[in-house]
Order: sequence, then C-alpha cells, then structure tokens
Amino acid sequence: MAVEFGTNLAGYITMYFNQVGSEKTITINSKMSQVSRALELTRKSLDVSIDSTNLLIVLRELLANAVIHGNSGDPLKIVRCSISDLGRGRFQIEVRDEGEGFDHRAINMELPENPARIRRRGYILIKAPADKIDCYGHGGREL
Repeated sequence: MAVEFGTNLAGYITMYFNQVGSEKTITINSKMSQVSRALELTRKSLDVSIDSTNLLIVLRELLANAVIHGNSGDPLKIVRCSISDLGRGRFQIEVRDEGEGFDHRAINMELPENPARIRRRGYILIKAPADKIDCYGHGGREL
C-alpha cells in the first residue's frame, strides 16, 4: 500500500506513507505539522492489540529532532523513516535527515535541572524504552 498525502507549493512531497509487510516507510518535509500527521497515520496502521505508546513517543522525538535540528526546519529538506515490526511489541525505527549531523557521543543523557524544560529531553525520552540506539556517520541517521 502506498499513499501520498498532497504536495506543498514547491511541488515537494509533504508526506508519503508506504507499508510492505511489517515495514512502514514515511517520508515527510521538515515541518512539525508533518510529524503530527505521520504519528497519527502510524498509530492508525498498527495492530490494535499492540501498546503503541512507547513507539509513538520515540517516533515523535526522532522525527522532531530530524526536522528541528537535522534539517533546521527547512521545508524543502526531507526526513525519511522506516519502522520495522520485530514482533512481540518490539520495533526498529530508522530515521534519516539531510542535515550535517552532530556529535552523538556528546549527548547529555542526564535530566535537565528543571525537568519541565522541553529542551534536552528528547534523547532521554528515546533512550528510556529503547534497547539500543545507534547513530551512523555524523549522526544524521539514527537506528
């Protein structure tokens, strides 16, 4: 199944969702509104018996990081994501952006002094339910 959800004025894809077997692929422009749409479409496509809370939290943080930090919110840049269902409520998520990357070894995984502060919580929210986080190259691809 492949579904394309419109285009922006420049003719670039705003959202593309494809599912082959147990793998879903999502391509979005670097707009936060597209992150919300991708999450909703992913939620609707999941087996209703699966508790998708952690999956959606991790997916939201990975996509938001790629849009905001990786692609600097440039709507002409693309974020690609694949979600593989490994069974038993386990998933593998891979996100790629078009940014220059970052030093993933320098990420501070400590809670900020003020936990209500939004900044610096993304990777903490990703790490908590994750078994493994891998970054490739300069961090522009996360698995």
